[in-house]
Amino acid sequence: MFSFLTGRLGQFFGSKSETHLSAASTLRQVQEAYPHLKNFIFKRYGISLWTEDLKLPLNRFAEKHKLPPAQILFMELQMETRIQNVSVLSAREAKAKVDSTSDLVIFDCREPHEWEHHGRIPNAVFLTDENFLEKVKDLKEETPILTYCHFGVRSLNFAAQFCDLGFKNVATIRGGMDEWSLEVDSSLPRYHGDYC
Repeated sequence: MFSFLTGRLGQFFGSKSETHLSAASTLRQVQEAYPHLKNFIFKRYGISLWTEDLKLPLNRFAEKHKLPPAQILFMELQMETRIQNVSVLSAREAKAKVDSTSDLVIFDCREPHEWEHHGRIPNAVFLTDENFLEKVKDLKEETPILTYCHFGVRSLNFAAQFCDLGFKNVATIRGGMDEWSLEVDSSLPRYHGDYC
């Protein structure tokens, strides 16, 4: 999954900006490509960026504030950018969308054993890294899409991939099947393992 995600990130962000960014890039260079950098750093880490900070390379800034390595910071910033167009719904909101949207395509983003043994939302399509492009090739960009997994992490990544490809109406279930079992359909048992 990571190699697919890395490839998609490279395609997506390579097309957004001609600037090549690295751990040695200054925060000012990063901010030119990602204007919401200051808000992201404050929201995620509670750190206000000052003019002097913008002169620091990303890796030195991370060391100075005892933050994760620069590569992790950059990946978090990219993911924050990617998910801005994804609607994150509660299980009840997702159920209302399922009930009211006749052309909704629902994607189950869990592992095969979860798909086979732990129930699913009716009419869901099984989605993996391996079949992703095959499953989306005939969909129109306006197609309403809902993704879910066990707790909502994997499905958020897939939802971001749909947005990367230009899909306009993409949602995911916050809390995934676990929340769906609690709030919508208690006949689907909660289960342990596969914590993302």
